Amino acid sequence: MDNTNDIAYKIEKLLNDEVLLKEFSFFFDKVEGIRGSYIEVRKALETFAGDTAERVMIEMGEKVVFLDAKKIEIIYHAAINKKGVHMAITMETFRQKYQANILRQDEWGEKYREFISLYRDGDVIYETVSSFGTWKRLCGSAFVAIHRNDEAIAVIGKSMN
Repeated sequence: MDNTNDIAYKIEKLLNDEVLLKEFSFFFDKVEGIRGSYIEVRKALETFAGDTAERVMIEMGEKVVFLDAKKIEIIYHAAINKKGVHMAITMETFRQKYQANILRQDEWGEKYREFISLYRDGDVIYETVSSFGTWKRLCGSAFVAIHRNDEAIAVIGKSMN
């Protein structure tokens, strides 16, 4: 029986493979904009595996993020296939996740407010993180972009090395 599409199988594989879990945690850090979440991600996966909850909360200092089945699927796929993460999010999620940046009264905050002003119904917002290998070679990047008709119309770089 092929279990590769089963979320419980993926979680078990992550929990039993330290290298894979470290890559998974790295991507989670980049997607969520937090650092050093390895231990918390492991705990969340353990909780997720034994719980029927749809998502598990991870608290890192003052920041709260969630690990859900969709994120596990996307990030697992990136880690196992040595690819990057390319994940669609809603404008509501964007506003919640980047609220602190949107409220800043500086050039950075202005970039986020301009980004929001360009969004139209039907647009898709993607969060993208390049492959783990690119980060190891010091040429990795993470960004968020609005796509309209399959073309990026606005991009904010979140991190680069």
